[in-house]
Amino acid sequence: MAYLRPVTIASALAARAELPDALVCGGGTAVQPAMNAGLLRPADVLDLGGLRDGAAIDACGDRVRLGPVVRVAAAARAHALGAGVLDGMLRGFATPAVRERATLTGNLFQAPADLAVVLTALDGSLIAASAHSRRERVLPVTTADALEPDELAIGLDLAVPAAFAYERLAVREVAAPTLAAVAAALLADGPRAAVTGYRTSTDAAGTVILCPGAVPHLADPAGEDGFAAAVVAAAAPPAPYARRSVAALARRCHRRIHLGGAHA
Repeated sequence: MAYLRPVTIASALAARAELPDALVCGGGTAVQPAMNAGLLRPADVLDLGGLRDGAAIDACGDRVRLGPVVRVAAAARAHALGAGVLDGMLRGFATPAVRERATLTGNLFQAPADLAVVLTALDGSLIAASAHSRRERVLPVTTADALEPDELAIGLDLAVPAAFAYERLAVREVAAPTLAAVAAALLADGPRAAVTGYRTSTDAAGTVILCPGAVPHLADPAGEDGFAAAVVAAAAPPAPYARRSVAALARRCHRRIHLGGAHA
């Protein structure tokens, strides 16, 4: 087995071109346990954890670009995204130790990608590149599986929100699969909201759904009821209890956006 640990993005792209079938890992929080348990036996491994130029967080106007190995905890602490604006996404996401290792970009390649709903609400894009092309490719964050064999995800591009809210439902508060989640943001280009399709089993990945019908209600401080109804309509939960749960998440998000966390 070839094990490659490049130190620059350029050398990582060259390695990807040489070994297009290699297993790519960032923080290794999912890959390493699977390999240790013998559940995953890749022929080759391309480890991005050593990228010296891969952990940058660069602000440009009302957008922020994050390198491919920016850790989840580091992203949540980043002032470039607004003071503590993503702290909410840490609620229930893994354990503190895993948050310090897991990468924001890498989470998009997991099933389920719990943070995809957050990044979708933040108008996020996945940046892909190849050693065979000088041009980067911009993809929706929900299409990580659309990378070409010689491409790597070399970062994320996110909008900086004026206000942000994220609510999730799980069987327990910490380190449990997300059954449903709603994320909402007020951006320079207008409000955005996203929801995950309700997961009916612990091994089914919830699909991230953008909620354009909820946008007018999110912009309206008095639009809580309409926002909840639009989010539920987009998610189309399978049962009354699931619809009530998603509506409650949406209502809390609307209150956080307009009234702050104390009123959620």
